[in-house]
Amino acid sequence: MKNRKRFLTTNGFLHHRHGGVTFVELMVGFLIVSIASVAITSGIYIAHGLLIRERHKELAIQLLKGEMSYWLGRIHVSFPSPNEMVQRERRQVTLGHDQAGNPLNGIITRYPIQVIDDPDTKAQPDWFEIKVDIEYTENALEPPFVHQAHTKPVHLELICPMILSTG
Repeated sequence: MKNRKRFLTTNGFLHHRHGGVTFVELMVGFLIVSIASVAITSGIYIAHGLLIRERHKELAIQLLKGEMSYWLGRIHVSFPSPNEMVQRERRQVTLGHDQAGNPLNGIITRYPIQVIDDPDTKAQPDWFEIKVDIEYTENALEPPFVHQAHTKPVHLELICPMILSTG
């Protein structure tokens, strides 16, 4: 008799309650746990997608820097030919894999090298301006079962003025 609690019901009768939970309390608890689980799972899924996107962006920036370094070295070691100055190169690169394991491809473009001459200096030319960019499309962050999931086009560019003289 120690475990029994007495309380009055709405109709005024005394009711004895034994320890435990009712079916309604159980269902409400299950509903709260289910909603929290869905929220946490989708949050983890989106955070993982953002991490993958950031990894792709970092790799794209590294590829742009490598392309820029190549052309800076090419100008320093042996002056590029006129054909190389105007040629617009496009090449496909792989930036890793998306969440589904499919390869993520991008296109690197090197635009024509601009020769810039300042009439106030004696050097011919004074500097070059090199521009490279990369374009790729990221998949949606939403889970695959979301019908309104959208891809995200990404365009990064790097412009480097290469100064040859200060005189």
